[in-house]
Amino acid sequence: MTADPTSSDPAQLRAALADYIRGRKTFRTARVEDAFRTVPRHVFLPGVDLEAAYAPRPVVTKRADDGTSVSSASSPNLVAEMLELLDVQLGHRILEIGAATGINAALRAELAGPTGEVVTIELDDDLATGARDGLAAAGYHTVEVKGARRTPRPVARHHRQPQQRRPALRRFCGTHQRPARPGTAVGRRDPVRRRNHRLHRSTAAQR
Repeated sequence: MTADPTSSDPAQLRAALADYIRGRKTFRTARVEDAFRTVPRHVFLPGVDLEAAYAPRPVVTKRADDGTSVSSASSPNLVAEMLELLDVQLGHRILEIGAATGINAALRAELAGPTGEVVTIELDDDLATGARDGLAAAGYHTVEVKGARRTPRPVARHHRQPQQRRPALRRFCGTHQRPARPGTAVGRRDPVRRRNHRLHRSTAAQR
């Protein structure tokens, strides 16, 4: 049975979005597809009508004074592509840079399971608060949202030996990023989103 994309039922709309992504052959694993069919996207997008929340396109969630986009919920299809590249397994520990709405952190929490760990960092106080509220409302109480540090403190860098650094640390960024610096944990995978004019490509850097 095909889900109705015009339904007012969030479960039906969520199923229709997953069907759309599946139709584009983006899903390569059942686990990522199941995560998309589970996470209630609309809970993280208060003030956005249901059809827009589950539409297969980005949703701008914050704008600057001049009207330019500051933050958005990324294209669901692109997020699915990057999650497949990330290859999250049960028990993985994940660090996300840029919480934004919190949707992506919830998806990764589904994939990492109850034995996993998801920490997401957001420097914008409004976005960090919104992500915390959305994650709590959706039941993802174990995801930790870290905000901006108001009192800077010195940070010692690279004083530990490579074998002492945290293993299996995985990062996913919804914004444009460069591969991590050399010397980071062996065995981690960094999805890298590249933009060329209006085209977006996702690749994975395996360490």
